[in-house]
Amino acid sequence: MIALWTVLSAASAACPSLIAELDAAEQALQVFDLPAAESYLDNAEAAMACGTLPDKTQIARFFFLDGAVYQFNGDATSAIESYRAALKLDAQAGLDGFESAVADLVVKAKEGEAGTGSVDVSPTLVEPWKVAVDGASVALPAPVMEGLHLVQFTDAEGAVFEGKIIAVTSGQAVVVNHELPATPPQAERVRNPVATSGTLRLGFGASLAAGQAQSATVDGTTFREPSVKASTPVSLGFQVGVGPVFFEPEGHFGALLDGHYLTEGSPAPEATKLAWGFGLNAGATVGKTDLGVGGGTLFPGRFQGYGLARLRPFKRAPVSLALRAGVRSAHRLGAEPMVGLTVAYDLGLF
Repeated sequence: MIALWTVLSAASAACPSLIAELDAAEQALQVFDLPAAESYLDNAEAAMACGTLPDKTQIARFFFLDGAVYQFNGDATSAIESYRAALKLDAQAGLDGFESAVADLVVKAKEGEAGTGSVDVSPTLVEPWKVAVDGASVALPAPVMEGLHLVQFTDAEGAVFEGKIIAVTSGQAVVVNHELPATPPQAERVRNPVATSGTLRLGFGASLAAGQAQSATVDGTTFREPSVKASTPVSLGFQVGVGPVFFEPEGHFGALLDGHYLTEGSPAPEATKLAWGFGLNAGATVGKTDLGVGGGTLFPGRFQGYGLARLRPFKRAPVSLALRAGVRSAHRLGAEPMVGLTVAYDLGLF
């Protein structure tokens, strides 16, 4: 929740990732975990007092999420104020899945003519210090529309040293106090770290591979491996995201629905209905979609490689759908085209 007139200093040991904290706050709101959402928004507010200047859409997203927390806590007045601040910066600001729930207050936030005020700082700052209002450097005193605004103090390169959210009423000249030195101290610069994430994933799927049929006799019993191999794999993976890049080692096992997997053994062939293995997926996250490649072992006696697309279609459920398409390679059977679909429960750990 917004703490008006509370200075947030960039001298802290670590600067939170603004985007990661906003993502976490939105996920908490999706499941109505309001205390968690408030905590993540507090972290997001701290992130705007260090690192680098955010763009106005990120600031708008912060204000809109804050408005939603106020609304769901029953404070319509504060919610409207935060929604108004968000919509001034980004007319498309919103909260996926809650459009109808917030619609009435959003309409009220758009109503009426907004007055103007101004922002200045004390003591006066000179170059290379700069002052930014809502993500943009301004000359002081800076005219602003009434309502909530983010004021940040930066050096010439855009590194943020202090940040404060203020409320301006019509006709008011707000003076923001600070305790910054005459010149930006190099040692205190803190850049936004790359956002990281960790997800434990339990998946249940269906897989098809097409290749050659074969048969073998083991201990007097004849076993058959069909040309079309249908299986139901279960997988457990751990995905680590570093910025947009992800890596996911995983283990998996599954039973062949019809027939047996056959492989050359010593001294005789071996037959089993169960296949298991280990693999590694890697790629990049674009929006809410993972795109990448993967591969690994599949015992008995196979290797596989594939392209991967993972979607997160449900706004309020930690569920993902992964499509894989590629080939398997086995001794004497050559390459077998394969496709698979996995439905997974994603447990975000960090």
